[in-house]
Amino acid sequence: MAFHGRPNRPGHFRVMHRSVNANPAFPCHFLHDSKFTIRLLKMYPLSLFPQHRKSDTRNGHNPPKSHCYRIILYLVPLLVTTLILFATLKSWHPQHPFSHNSKTSSLTHAATPFPSCGSSPAEARSRGCHFDILSFAWQTPECFDAKLMDSFLAFGNWTFYAEPNRTAETVDLETALRGESSLFVDWKYHVTHCTFMWMQMHRAYAVRGYIDSHLDSYAHTMHCRWTLLERDTAPETVNVVANLKYPVCRKVGGEEWKGAVAKGFELEGFQGQEIHGEHQEHRGYRL
Repeated sequence: MAFHGRPNRPGHFRVMHRSVNANPAFPCHFLHDSKFTIRLLKMYPLSLFPQHRKSDTRNGHNPPKSHCYRIILYLVPLLVTTLILFATLKSWHPQHPFSHNSKTSSLTHAATPFPSCGSSPAEARSRGCHFDILSFAWQTPECFDAKLMDSFLAFGNWTFYAEPNRTAETVDLETALRGESSLFVDWKYHVTHCTFMWMQMHRAYAVRGYIDSHLDSYAHTMHCRWTLLERDTAPETVNVVANLKYPVCRKVGGEEWKGAVAKGFELEGFQGQEIHGEHQEHRGYRL
């Protein structure tokens, strides 16, 4: 089967049947596949190229009538376009797999040079850290989850106290958010804190890619387990101290992170049976 360069109408060709002798020297023998050639010509009709129209002549000669020559002329611009598109797509790629769209926190920047926020509020601010009132911890930008903290604050009308058992005036939210000193909260705050901390842990693993050493510790998980199972404390009881914390922020999956998690299990003597017992240090009225 062969094609003649004279179209019946623009974009269409008259197909004539004749035998084609295979020539080993023929440079594009794959074009003898009639089905392939028909599909190719339907996709890219000769009428798209002015130099192949009937009225076009070059140096007084008619255009080459070899269908192989014509197909090669089609393939060249197609190949060039494909290569340009491939190069463009390859040059574009996301630089930061863990990104978080938040008004106050973003992971689309390089990791901060400090693994923790120091040991005081002033030092934490100088390192660009943020105070997370959910955990009462000063966090580096990589570990600070502003979105979840906002959800926690919206979950309840939280009250803070300078002394336990409501023996002193309350501390307003604006003051508490400064993270200048330890405060006291009620038992409801404590229980809700534990549930949100587990949400924060999953977001750290799956979305953010960074997690702090306090949240990631097995001891804190066991502590929250005890808190949630405690039935003898009324929700409004103000007996929980929220101490300021300065945990280390680690990249999830790194060697430092793996070693710290394994060490935490060793310190707890984790053998799989702790679910049936309690370590005394897990009990406690603290965040």
